[in-house]
Amino acid sequence: MSTSSSRVSFFPKLATGGVAGMLGVTAVFPVDLCKTRMQNGGAGSVQANTRFLDVFRGVLRTEGFRGFYRGLVPNLVGVFPEKGIKLAANDLFRHFAARGGLQRRPALPIATQVACGAGAAALQVTLGGGAAGSVVRQILRDDGPRGFFRGVGPRVAIFSGLYGMMFLSYECANAVLGI
Repeated sequence: MSTSSSRVSFFPKLATGGVAGMLGVTAVFPVDLCKTRMQNGGAGSVQANTRFLDVFRGVLRTEGFRGFYRGLVPNLVGVFPEKGIKLAANDLFRHFAARGGLQRRPALPIATQVACGAGAAALQVTLGGGAAGSVVRQILRDDGPRGFFRGVGPRVAIFSGLYGMMFLSYECANAVLGI
């Protein structure tokens, strides 16, 4: 949202959100790659009961540094619109919740901020499609309720780094561009 008018600059925010998402994913991709290999190991696999650091060292030893970024480009293609929509929609919802005030970041009640974030996530999921219901049923069928917690430590590391980097780069880009 521009500070010189009450119009929301949606498309520039969509672009900066997409780029911010790509930077965040790139930053945490090695952790995500190792987590995925641990999850896909399956019973009886060498990586099924292996510690995260062992998988990390194994990738570095057998594939080198570049191995940590294998498959990054297709991931970035999907991340750009997903994160762009989420961040731009969040700003749009915050703008409307603040009733079009000229402040860049109006002080909104926590519940309103949560509602804006939830609305942005719902919009992103709706526009991005997905088969969440079938995935949930498959995890329950294959692994039971414990399957939802496989790889939870690395996921916390991934999302903490991803969203930390994403929100920082998004805010910096918006400040530099004056949007």
